[in-house]
Amino acid sequence: MAKLFPSLENINRLTVKPEPGELYLLEQLSLKLSDDFEIYFNPYLDADRPDILILIEKVGVVVIEVKDWNFAHYEVDSSNAWYVLKDGKKHNKKSPHQQALKYKKNLFDLHIQSLGLRAPLNKNFYNLVSAFVYFHNTTHESLCMLYEHSQSDLDNEVKGTNEQFNLLSSEQKPSHFSVYKNKMDYLDRKIRQIKRDISASGSRDSLDKLIGKIIKMKSHILFTDEIYQDFKRRLDPPDFVKSQGVDIVLDRQQKLFSISTQEHAKIKGVAGCGKSTIIAARAVDALFRHGGSVLILTFNLSLRPYLRDKVAMMFQQRKQDISPDDIDRIEFNKIEITNYHQFFYSQLNNIEKPLEGLDGGVSSYSQKERLDKEYKNRAYFENEVDLFKYDTILIDEIQDFESEWVKIVRDFFLRDEGEIVLFGDQSQNIYKRNQKEREAVIAQGFGRWKSLKKSYRHDASSPLLSLYEEFQSTYLLDKYDDVDKYEISPTQMKMNFDLIRLKPYLDGECAYAIGQFVATEIKKSIKDHDLVPNDIAVLCSDIRVLRVIEQFIGAFEHTKVTFTDKKELLAALLAFKITEQEYDGFHSSRSLMRLSKDVVARCSRVDDALEKLSRAKKIHFYQNSGNLKMSTIHSFKGLECKTVFCVLLKNDDDEIVYTSITRSKSNLFLFLSDKSQYGGLFSRFSN
Repeated sequence: MAKLFPSLENINRLTVKPEPGELYLLEQLSLKLSDDFEIYFNPYLDADRPDILILIEKVGVVVIEVKDWNFAHYEVDSSNAWYVLKDGKKHNKKSPHQQALKYKKNLFDLHIQSLGLRAPLNKNFYNLVSAFVYFHNTTHESLCMLYEHSQSDLDNEVKGTNEQFNLLSSEQKPSHFSVYKNKMDYLDRKIRQIKRDISASGSRDSLDKLIGKIIKMKSHILFTDEIYQDFKRRLDPPDFVKSQGVDIVLDRQQKLFSISTQEHAKIKGVAGCGKSTIIAARAVDALFRHGGSVLILTFNLSLRPYLRDKVAMMFQQRKQDISPDDIDRIEFNKIEITNYHQFFYSQLNNIEKPLEGLDGGVSSYSQKERLDKEYKNRAYFENEVDLFKYDTILIDEIQDFESEWVKIVRDFFLRDEGEIVLFGDQSQNIYKRNQKEREAVIAQGFGRWKSLKKSYRHDASSPLLSLYEEFQSTYLLDKYDDVDKYEISPTQMKMNFDLIRLKPYLDGECAYAIGQFVATEIKKSIKDHDLVPNDIAVLCSDIRVLRVIEQFIGAFEHTKVTFTDKKELLAALLAFKITEQEYDGFHSSRSLMRLSKDVVARCSRVDDALEKLSRAKKIHFYQNSGNLKMSTIHSFKGLECKTVFCVLLKNDDDEIVYTSITRSKSNLFLFLSDKSQYGGLFSRFSN
């Protein structure tokens, strides 16, 4: 008998009861599968909600989407698009197979680190996860009939396209062949998609066949113990161990802001004031207060693991203070942490709606513009009755959010009488959001700003605080109305031993020269000051410079990065048969026109693979990996490190520079052009 999480007893006690099809399938799977199979019902994967996930050690993973649909109300056309018939009209409906495949994709892109870091450069890893759809209220015959018209239309299109091409003379065919081939490739792709979806479908009368496919899955050499354990850690209810046995201590003001109450509020504070800790503490307090769902929304992908660790530690502390009976009602995984774009996309997937403007392959600039508009589109969620509502929503990095995003989250995903709190620091507005537009939104029902002005990242005597305060006064106060200034104790400056070092490079140096110079200085500083790798972060806004630094530093130190390094770039070029010269030409406006369409297409696939890999690295960027960390400034926003090497470039604006330097807890090494406008200010604090 298979292992079921939670048990059938607990599933039947859930507030939101399973659909009849879900319950029937769970019963059949638990009876007919052996104890080698671990079945998870509605696992919490942040904003994702797969119906059933089956984990099989040494073998792989199965995702099953369950639908209790009556096919009399549905149609599938020749493009494999689904429609639901309502009030005599056809409405777009997301394909349940696309929904299941999206859950599969997110296991690689978001949830399982060991898959996300391997699959972009080895497509065989995608075979480790299978996706199926179970239709409870239908038969296999009805399923085939659903696709009968679309298959017939495709067959007729193939026949008609061939006949039209064959009517052409031998002189005409060469000039029409490209159009003919593209049409035939498209039709072939749709035929294969429909066959794939039928094969991946199960009905009540063919359920044994579907279960048989799962039983017959064989062990796979790529499904290693590491990947299996990654799944276990993500899926199992956690039993957390406190970090180094030391509880997180909050001061009076932090404790006050950490108390979950039924309110709409907004909290701002300086870098290092403990916003992330307050968010984690408030999320846990909300969970213990109402036992319901809690959503933490960020902008920066790299913040996700950091916040999850913070939440885990706060949860462990709270567990000590309550009775075992109360613990049973608290589900840690009800605290979801994700970024806005992924949340938006996941919610569409959950209500079976496609995201308009999302084409296959790499997004062009125009497509990205379309997608930016779609992420602000309220129409997706209007009149939707099945939206999942949260009891508490905590939004971090509010300065990075578009005003429309805040309204969508508040209006559609917060329960009536729910709690929503915004956290931010306008000084870190590195994406140049319109301050007045956002203020107009968050002024509606969120009350007055509550402020945190004390930095806990440093002692009150730290010269870094004086540096940050003067940088704010010089470059940021005139730009923003709501910047909070640091509380500092200048009389104690001489008692502190924090390092601030200024290391200028020649103005106009290329990325390689800057990277090589910085790498040499970092190696020297590590030796001179006996710096611990886990306590070091190297930050720069340009990936090209970071790749050069990593190339030199990686030879003698293990590194953890948020970007694709030189080795991974070369591996991607090799995988898609592209030379470095061709790839450089692809990214040069002068050389792009000289490349063939085939080379351009393969370069686009290289970019796609590297983007997926980079995204996976950001999602799984853990602070305490034991390695020296390297990151773009954007991806490190919200994080901190004892020693930070900041590589500042000519085009970095005030907000980028401020965000970069305020990541340091103790030691700050500044690399900048010898003609930088910031040189004078930084030199006054260099010790």
